[in-house]
Amino acid sequence: MNILLRTSVLLFMAITVVAIAAPSTRAMAATCSTAGGDHYADKGMLKHAVVAYSAVLQKPGCGKDTHVLFQRARVYFAAGRFEKAAQDFAAVVGQRPTWSKAQAGLAWSLFKTSSSKADLLTAEAAALEAIRLNPSDHYAWHTLGSIQEKLERPLYTFVRAYRTAWQMDSKKQKGWDELIKLNAIFDWSSIA
Repeated sequence: MNILLRTSVLLFMAITVVAIAAPSTRAMAATCSTAGGDHYADKGMLKHAVVAYSAVLQKPGCGKDTHVLFQRARVYFAAGRFEKAAQDFAAVVGQRPTWSKAQAGLAWSLFKTSSSKADLLTAEAAALEAIRLNPSDHYAWHTLGSIQEKLERPLYTFVRAYRTAWQMDSKKQKGWDELIKLNAIFDWSSIA
């Protein structure tokens, strides 16, 4: 459980960094500003941030603003409200399917809420798309490894994903706990 919580927090931080720099599809930036929600989110006031983002989405012309939806999704994500996060990430991906961080957020949110193999397969597809769009995203690689492990894919598939995540992570945290766990269980000499 601690591993999943830490992974969620680290993924949230990565999404936050990218969200600030991510382009949006807004016609009028001032009308659909995320400043209020961002202020609350930065202070850890997640409920207030959701209210602020939701208020912006109620404004005329802002209801489908991908930047606002993404920001609200990341706050839902940080609050552990993965069902709501998945809804908002899915809305973003529906409009901007090439936004890799939205795909990665959708994958992890679906993974966290999965109740069937079909849900996990959908999460896996989103993780693979995030990696296709940004092969150097170690968070997407870690998400893929987690999903594949839960799907009980062959060992080499999710080990590859965890190793890739670990190798790409400058702090060497992503995938490390999973690799340690697997190292205690398996003979690595049989895996290329």
